[in-house]
Amino acid sequence: MRLLRLRVRAFRGINEREVTFAPVGVTIVQGPNEAGKSSLAEAIDLLLDEPDSSQKEKVRAVKPVDQDAGTEIELEAEAGGYALTYFKRFHRERETKLTIHRPRAEVLTGRAAHERMLAILGESVDLDLWRALRIVQGEGIQPLKLGQQTSLARALDRAAGEMPAGEREEDLFARVRAEYLLYHTPTGKDAKVLTEAAESERTAREEVLGLNAERSRFEADVERAARLSREVAACEARESELAPRAAAAERCLADLRTLRAESERLAASAEAAEAARRECEAVLATRRSALDECAQRVQIEQALAAEVAAAGPVLEEAERAFAQAEAEERAARDALDLAESLERLRRSDVEFKRGEIELEQLRERKQRYDAAREAAALAEDLLAKTRVSDELIAKIKQAQLAWVESRARLDAGAPMVELHALTDLVPEIEGAPEPLAQGESRVVRVSESVRVVVPGALVLTVTSGASAAKLAEALAEAETRLARLLGAAGVADLAQAEAANEARREALRRKRAFERAKLDELRDLTSERLEGKLAGLQRRVPAYPAERSGSAPPLPPDLDSAKDVHAEADRAFGAAKLRASAAEGALRAARAKREERTQKRRDAEVRLRVAEEARRQAERAITNARSKTPDEKLAAALAEAAERARVRAAELAAAEVRLLAVDPERLELRAEANLAALAKLRAELDAARTASVALSGELAGRGEAGLQEKLDAARTRYERLARDGGALRRRAAAARLLHDTLQAARMRARQAYAEPLRRRIEDLGSLVFGSGFRVELDEELRVATRVLDGVPVPFDALSGGAREQISLVMRLASAMCAAGEGGVPVVLDDALGYTDPLRLEAMGIVLSLAARLCQIIVLTCVPDRYRYVAGARVVSLGEPRSV
Repeated sequence: MRLLRLRVRAFRGINEREVTFAPVGVTIVQGPNEAGKSSLAEAIDLLLDEPDSSQKEKVRAVKPVDQDAGTEIELEAEAGGYALTYFKRFHRERETKLTIHRPRAEVLTGRAAHERMLAILGESVDLDLWRALRIVQGEGIQPLKLGQQTSLARALDRAAGEMPAGEREEDLFARVRAEYLLYHTPTGKDAKVLTEAAESERTAREEVLGLNAERSRFEADVERAARLSREVAACEARESELAPRAAAAERCLADLRTLRAESERLAASAEAAEAARRECEAVLATRRSALDECAQRVQIEQALAAEVAAAGPVLEEAERAFAQAEAEERAARDALDLAESLERLRRSDVEFKRGEIELEQLRERKQRYDAAREAAALAEDLLAKTRVSDELIAKIKQAQLAWVESRARLDAGAPMVELHALTDLVPEIEGAPEPLAQGESRVVRVSESVRVVVPGALVLTVTSGASAAKLAEALAEAETRLARLLGAAGVADLAQAEAANEARREALRRKRAFERAKLDELRDLTSERLEGKLAGLQRRVPAYPAERSGSAPPLPPDLDSAKDVHAEADRAFGAAKLRASAAEGALRAARAKREERTQKRRDAEVRLRVAEEARRQAERAITNARSKTPDEKLAAALAEAAERARVRAAELAAAEVRLLAVDPERLELRAEANLAALAKLRAELDAARTASVALSGELAGRGEAGLQEKLDAARTRYERLARDGGALRRRAAAARLLHDTLQAARMRARQAYAEPLRRRIEDLGSLVFGSGFRVELDEELRVATRVLDGVPVPFDALSGGAREQISLVMRLASAMCAAGEGGVPVVLDDALGYTDPLRLEAMGIVLSLAARLCQIIVLTCVPDRYRYVAGARVVSLGEPRSV
C-alpha cells in the first residue's frame, strides 16, 4: 500500500490542509506543536475504519468547535493493483465516495463505497502489519510484536527458501485449533465446557457430602437440645442466689457517688477562688510593667531625635556625588551611540561584499544545476518511451540462441529431398511452382512432409519421422517466443534491442549525474530554496550602495578592506562600551549610596514618630487605668482574694479525708464484681433459652423425613456426571496432544523463517551500534536480547535511547521484508526523542537505506533530528489554520 495524497478540512483546529507523500522514500512532515501533524495519521484511521454515520467518541472529538461544518477527509492511494481516491464527510451532510482509477474505472457512494473499500483493504493490505509498524507519539520505545502478521510471514518464508504453508495445511491446523478451543482457552487453560463439567461434578459431589452432613447435623442437634434444657435449669438456680448480693452492691455504690459529688463541688469552688487571686496578681503586675515601659520609651525617643539631626549633612554629600556621576554617564552613552552606528555600518559593508561573492557563486551553482536537470528531464522522457531492460535483453539473447540452436538441430536431423532437372521443367513443391533449368539442382528439407508434383509426369510425397516433427515444433516455439519478446521490447531484432538498452543505460547515467549535481550544487538546499536565496541576494546586493547614507564614510573597495575597517570600528565600539559600562557602574553606585542615605534618614524619622506616638499611648493607658482602679484598691482586692482561696482549700481537704475513710476503690471493685457476675449469668441464661427454643422449633419443623431418598438420588447423579466428565476430559486431552504437536511443528517453521528478519535487523542495526551488533528474537518475533560485542543484555534492561533505536530498526527491517508483498507505509510520529546527536546521524542513514524499498512518513516538531536523511521530501506545516 502507498499513500500518495491526503487532504483534510474542518478537522479539529485545521481549517484545510493537503499533503502529498513520496510513493517510495521518506516524507518529513514538520511543524510546531498543535500544527496538526498527529491529526493526519488520526484522519487516515477514521477514513478507513469508521462509516460517515459513526457517532463514536473519536469521531465526535474531531469536529471543529469554532465552525458549523462537517469534517472532510480525502485520501489518494495505491493498494495492490488498485489506484483509488477515497473521500468521506462526517457530522454534517455526510457523504462517502470511492473512485477507483485502476485496474477498472469505478465510482461508488454511500455504504457500498465503505464496504468496497474494506474489501479492497482486506484483499490487498495487511492492516495489522501497518498498525504494528507505526510509532505513535510517546510509544517509540515499545517492543514490536510481528508473530501474527501474514504479509511479513509470507515474505520471510520466501527469504528463507521455504514453501509457504498452503490452504490445506492452514485449514487442517485451523480445524485442529477449533477443536482444541472447544475444550481450552487460547492461553492453555480449561475452557467453559470443561470447567462447567468439573463444576457440575463438584456440585453433585458437594450435594452428596452436604446431605450426609445434614443427616449427621440432625442427629447432633437432637443431643444438643437435651443439653440446652439442662443448662437453662442450672442457670435459673444460680440467678436466685446472686440477685440479693447484687442489690446490696448497688446501694453501696449510690452512697459512694454522693460523697464524690460533694468533694468535686468543693474542688471547683477552691479552684475558682485561686483563679480570682491569680487574676488580681496579674492586674497589679501589668500596672507596674506599664510604668517601666513608659520610662523606656522616653529614652528611645531622645536617642532617635539625635540620629535624625545627624543624617542631614551626610545626605547632601551623596546628592552632589550622584549629580556628577549622572553627567559623566550621559557623555559616555552619547559616545557609545556614535561608535555603535559606525560599527553597524562597517558590518553591513562586510555583509555587502560577502553577498557580492555569494551571489556570483550561487549563479554558477544554479547554472550547473539547471543544465543537469534539463539533461535528466530528457533522460526521463527517453526512459518513459523505452520498453527494454537488462532482464528483457537477457531473455531476448536466450530466445535468439534457442532459435539458432533449434534451427541447427532441425537442419541436422530433418531428411532432405534433392531434385536434379534433366530438362527444363516447373515442378510444384507444396503447391508452389519452382522452375528448374536443365542441369539445375535444388534441395528441399522435410520437417513434417513435402509433396512434389511434376505436372503430367510424377507426384512424389516424402514424410519425415517423428523426431523431425518434434524439431520443427521446437523451432516454431523458439520463433514465437523470440517474436513475442522482440514485440514486448518494441524492436525488430537483437541489435536494435541492444542499441535501445544502451540508450536506456545512458539515460540512467544522466539521471545519476543529476542526482550527484543535486548533492554537489544544492547541498543543504532544495531547488526552491536555492532560487529563493539567489533572488533575495539579487534584490539586496545591487540596492545596498543606493540605500547607504550619503554622509557615511566611503565604501571599501573589496572584502578584505571592508573586514579591516570593520575590525577598527569594532575595537572603537568595544572601547566605548567599556567606558559606558564604567560610567554606568559609577552612576549605579552613586544612586545606591544616595538612596541608602535617603532611606536611612526616612527610617530614622519614621522610627522617631512611632516612638513619640508609642510614648503618648503608654502615658494615656496608665492614666486611664488609674482613673478606673487606683493602685491602693488593687492591693486590697488581692488580699481579699487570697483569704477566700485559703478558706476554700481547707473545706476541700476535709471532704477528701471523709472520702478516703470509706476505701472507695475496694468498695467499687466488690460491688462491680457482684453486678458483673449477675449480668453474665443472665446473659448466659437468655442465650441458652433462645437457643433451646430455636432448636426445638427447627427440629419440630425439619424432621428426618426424605433425607435418605435425597441422598440416594444425589449419589446417582454424581456417578453419572463423573462418568460423562471423564469421557470429556479424555477428548480434551487428545485435542491438546494433536494441537501441541502441530503447534510445535509450526514453531520450528517460524524459527526457520525468522532468520531473514533477524539478519535484516542486524544489517541495519550495525549501522547504529557497530559491527558487533546481534539480536535474539522470541516466538512473537520481538527482540528479546541485544548482543553487543559478545555481551548480551535483555531488551527491557536497555536504556530508553537504545530501546527506541532498536524498535525503529525492527520496524524498518520488517517493512523492507514485506515490501515484496506490496508493503505498507511506516508512519513515525515524533520518534527519536531519546536518541543522542551521534546516533541521530546513524539513524538518518538507516532511514535513507530503508527508504529505497519502503514508503516512510515522519511527523515531527523537531526536524533537526532528521537532517541526516538523504533525499527526503519535506512538507512544512505552519500555524494550525494555515493551508
